[in-house]
Amino acid sequence: MNKIICYLLFAILVSAFSCTHKEPTTSATDDHISISKKAHSFFSENKFDSVLNLASETIQVINYVSGQTFNGKQEFLSFMMGFKTAFPDLNINHTHVFEDGKGNVALEFEATGTHTGPLVVPGDTIAPTGKSVKLFVGEMHRIENGKIVSIHNYQDSGSLMAQLGLMK
Repeated sequence: MNKIICYLLFAILVSAFSCTHKEPTTSATDDHISISKKAHSFFSENKFDSVLNLASETIQVINYVSGQTFNGKQEFLSFMMGFKTAFPDLNINHTHVFEDGKGNVALEFEATGTHTGPLVVPGDTIAPTGKSVKLFVGEMHRIENGKIVSIHNYQDSGSLMAQLGLMK
C-alpha cells in the first residue's frame, strides 16, 4: 500500500512540476519569420552587409516583374542596390507574414520611398522624378539552416509606373 501511495505522490509531483515549470521554447517558424523580417529591416536601414549575412552563398532571387534572376550574394546585392539607388529612402512595412512550418515564408509588404536616383529597368533607365511612391510587393523566402536560400519577388510595377507619372 505504501508503494502505491508513494507512486501516486510522485506522479502528482511530476505532474504539478510540469504544469508550472515550462522550458522556454522557440519554434522554427518564429525563427524563419524573424530571419525574413530582419533582412527587410536591414535593407530599409541600408545595412546591406547585414542582409547578406542572412543569405546563403548560393542565394537565388527571381524578380518576376523584370524577368531577371540573380544568383549568389553579389548579384543579390546588385538586386538590392537597383532599388536603393533609385529610392535611397525606401522603407519596408509588412502587411502580412506567413510561414508553412517547412522554411517557406510568405511576405506581403508596402515599400515607400522617393524616386531621387536613376531607376534601371531592363532595356532602359528612368531618370529621377522626385515623386514619392508606395510599391506593393509579395515575396516568398525559402529558409534553410538559418539562411535565406531563395527569394521570389512579385511587384505591382503598373502602380509604380503610374505613381512616377510614366503610365496612366
